[in-house]
Amino acid sequence: MDTGDAGARPYFEGGSGASSQSASQSSSQSTSLSTSLSAMDGFAVRLHEHVDALRSPRDTTAAIAARPVHLGSFGEADRLRVRHQAGALLAQQAIDGIAEVLRFAEAVTELMADTYRKGDEHAKSQIRAGISRTL
Repeated sequence: MDTGDAGARPYFEGGSGASSQSASQSSSQSTSLSTSLSAMDGFAVRLHEHVDALRSPRDTTAAIAARPVHLGSFGEADRLRVRHQAGALLAQQAIDGIAEVLRFAEAVTELMADTYRKGDEHAKSQIRAGISRTL
């Protein structure tokens, strides 16, 4: 697992060896997976930034929903006012849903990065223990 700077690298990289191998040879080989912890950490930060960026639109739609639009005192104006408020509430609910999905993705990304980080630390300690036994 790579803990270095990821730059433009993807969060996960995988491969199964040379592409010139026959199908029977490539199916018997194991596939490797490389994880960039810094890229995963950066992705979690960006997800959090997106959640923060939704505050302004949510506040705006909440303000619109809270203040009824007065278009007059006739039937069509009343129907438009009700639809306007309903639309603002619907937009607010959509923004809340998007924020919830982003928070979930952030939590999953952080959990995955922490799990890989702990796995790396465990592997390092096992290697060090093995090296110290041989010395």
